[in-house]
Amino acid sequence: FTITVDECTVNIANFAQFTTRCYCYNSVCSIPGPTIQLTPGVVTSVTLTNALESGSTTGTSNTFKTPQITNLHTHGLHIDPQTDSIFVDVLPGNSHTYAYNVPSDHHPGFHWYHSHHHGSSAFQVAGGLIGGIYVQPCAAAYSNCTRPDSRPRHASSTLRTHSELPGRRPVDRSSASDLPTALRAMTRVAMVMSHLPLDCTA
Repeated sequence: FTITVDECTVNIANFAQFTTRCYCYNSVCSIPGPTIQLTPGVVTSVTLTNALESGSTTGTSNTFKTPQITNLHTHGLHIDPQTDSIFVDVLPGNSHTYAYNVPSDHHPGFHWYHSHHHGSSAFQVAGGLIGGIYVQPCAAAYSNCTRPDSRPRHASSTLRTHSELPGRRPVDRSSASDLPTALRAMTRVAMVMSHLPLDCTA
């Protein structure tokens, strides 16, 4: 499928309106962008199209530059770094296709992607070029797990699911609790943003 980077106007009900950059899918722009769903053992192709207006394509390294150039970088996926290269430059009017070959035993969980063009990454991410990645659970991800009863008693007690704990309701477990602090913070931001009455129009 194709994700497009384009300028959009964001309206937060009874609060603010501003123009920024959004990820768009099927002509619907949003902050955060669409969630990419991946299945372990399956190659998923994502085409990133840059619909921003042309601008400067030169600048000094490690300084703010070229805000119209973009790319897509993921966090949490065990994939070929050549595929997930932060050195890909998608210029205005151009596209680039990422083929994510997710290992068949990849752990499930919720991860994220964002723009990582050096020179304007912070500018674009702060402006809204972020999105979620959901890796679906699969049997192969657990095939090499050690049985709980073969682990030390103090460790096996931590393997209980939420539904096994007193007073807990069943939940869909993921690797979210194991993500770095920065990613957990970004996930919270995405969750908050997804509940705000945002009206994004390209």
